[in-house]
Amino acid sequence: MIFDGRKRENMITAVERIHRGDVVAFPTETVYGLGADAFNEKALQKIFEIKNRPTQDPLILHIADEAQLDSIVKEIPPIGQKLMKKFWPGPLTLIFKKADAVPDLVTAGLHTVAVRMPRNIIATALIKNAGTVIAAPSANKFQGLSPTTAQAVEDQLGDRLDFILDGGPCLIGLESTIVSVVGTPTVLRLGGLSLEDLEEATGEKLQVIENKFTESEALPAPGLMEFHYAPKKPLKLVSADDFTSELKGQSFQGKAVVCFSQEQSEKLKNMGATDIFVLSESGNLDEAARNYFETLRKIDHSDFKEIICIKVPEKFLGRAINDRLSKGQHR
Repeated sequence: MIFDGRKRENMITAVERIHRGDVVAFPTETVYGLGADAFNEKALQKIFEIKNRPTQDPLILHIADEAQLDSIVKEIPPIGQKLMKKFWPGPLTLIFKKADAVPDLVTAGLHTVAVRMPRNIIATALIKNAGTVIAAPSANKFQGLSPTTAQAVEDQLGDRLDFILDGGPCLIGLESTIVSVVGTPTVLRLGGLSLEDLEEATGEKLQVIENKFTESEALPAPGLMEFHYAPKKPLKLVSADDFTSELKGQSFQGKAVVCFSQEQSEKLKNMGATDIFVLSESGNLDEAARNYFETLRKIDHSDFKEIICIKVPEKFLGRAINDRLSKGQHR
């Protein structure tokens, strides 16, 4: 069930549920999370069961203040301190060497742990009032579309989850960017913080790994599988530079077409497309990111048989959108 996260009585109930080992869905600025006490292994197991998530896919730990790092992280290298100061709270997850107190179920048995300090006031209130670190992946079925509204959580997990804190639509709409600061700083997952902003802050060119992991492998961070973030309907990805040529002669019957801007939409109409979903009429990548998952979710709940998606510009948050598009293709 969905409960208004701004009401005190609902926050009290959410905290009580965390204390007794339940799982609570809650909003962040990126996407909605599925949260439990990070030190309660039975509660952690419930997360994996609700999502049908393999245990080799690690969880992100959410904190409300840096003092909580003492219980979960062994050391914070200088680059980690620099990124924390610049981007926390916010859509950045950092990978550190884990403290012994962190359960192996959180980290998929690895010696590292993923940590984030969300900016959302409801998420912060939940963590502070619970008085513990909250482990939380996205509040969706494994490999499905990430939820950016409470209703999207209800639609996917309503038969498995009975407490969802509603905080309205997520402001960013893409999962956090994940950067490992163990050894050479490496971007493991593109997300709601752009590569350009990270490189400006660090003053160096960052390595970005190619995510081609399978379900049989232990993952260094969440969201790295080759197939992930996928709608139920088949998704076909088309390049932005040459989409008119790629779609020439295409029948659009029964197909939803997702494009970046109004300019692209006009070209598609001239090609005979009628069911067009524009991520940002003004061509704004931040707006496109906010609308991305919700747009695909609406199409998933429609009668369309297939989704055609045109890539967005490969810069800023467009990199992360294209990453999700690529992983969401049915193979």
